[in-house]
Amino acid sequence: METIVQPLKRHPELVGLSREHHFELLFAWKIKQGLARKVDSHIIQDYIRYFWDNHLENHLEKEEKIVVQVLSEADPMRFRVQQDHDLIRSVVNYLSCYRENIDYVLNTLQILVKEHVRFEERIFFPYLEQVATPGQLILIGLEMDKYAVEPTDDFEPAFWLSQPVEM
Repeated sequence: METIVQPLKRHPELVGLSREHHFELLFAWKIKQGLARKVDSHIIQDYIRYFWDNHLENHLEKEEKIVVQVLSEADPMRFRVQQDHDLIRSVVNYLSCYRENIDYVLNTLQILVKEHVRFEERIFFPYLEQVATPGQLILIGLEMDKYAVEPTDDFEPAFWLSQPVEM
């Protein structure tokens, strides 16, 4: 018997963040595909810098300045979100210099991003929907709308589509 996974219902004010999360999952998938295809790590590092500058840095800042602010500083969920963001930032900063033999770091980044998005979608957002007041959720939505940008990804080369290198 096949299990059908129902899409998560999201509060309307958080839907924009969920769309951005989908884009971040694609980012992680592209890194994973690049590694599987044995793409030059410098190209993947360039892509990471591109995605960081054009999307991910802004997304993390919005979550920190708008979303988690409705929680107390002592809230473990707020701490977890910040801890994940700091770790992702650290890995991206490490990768900002060209390094050799770093496939394990690239793989770590794609796993971190994927797991963080899953945490926020499956655990953090449902928690936030329970503890935030309707007014706080509306304010989150209004603030997020001020900084909403339709994500794009026109990075070249599209290394995630290349043929795997034969060994």
